[in-house]
Amino acid sequence: MLESFSRTAAWSGVLTLAIALGATAASPSQEAAGTYSVQVCRSVCTGLEAKPYLTGTVVLLERPVLRKDGKPINGLFVEGPVNGCFKLPRLQARDDTYAGIDAEGPLSWQIDDSGTLRFPLYRSADAGYEVELKPGPHAWSGTGHSWGAGAAEIHAPVDQVVATRTGAAAQGQCPPIPHIDGR
Repeated sequence: MLESFSRTAAWSGVLTLAIALGATAASPSQEAAGTYSVQVCRSVCTGLEAKPYLTGTVVLLERPVLRKDGKPINGLFVEGPVNGCFKLPRLQARDDTYAGIDAEGPLSWQIDDSGTLRFPLYRSADAGYEVELKPGPHAWSGTGHSWGAGAAEIHAPVDQVVATRTGAAAQGQCPPIPHIDGR
């Protein structure tokens, strides 16, 4: 009986510790939140060979931006609550991409079950530019691609995108976000 009680108490302690550790572990979204220096390139986007056509800042906030009534802001053509922003002025003119049409604006980002970070850098009713990044040892890296339908259809190459963390999430680096609900 004493042996059974000791085993039960030991497992209870292990379970309590596991729950406590799980409760304090940061979620992938909390770990990704931050301010990033971002480069968008047509080819290699790292090292001396990098030739970005967009460069600037992306801010990934831990929580959605709230209106005065406490509800999340939903921007026009932003799928989901606004939880970040970007400032990415074009370094060179390109007519084969939707990246850089808006030099700054709100965004909604998320990390899917595979650990891929996704966010748009442009969105309209019939076109957009989507970024998909995977975590690496020193930066998030992956691709960006333009898409369009109807008159906005585009056949653009896939870009290379690199986002290097420069600090904590700083909403002060975001342009003013209109307090609208685009839905």
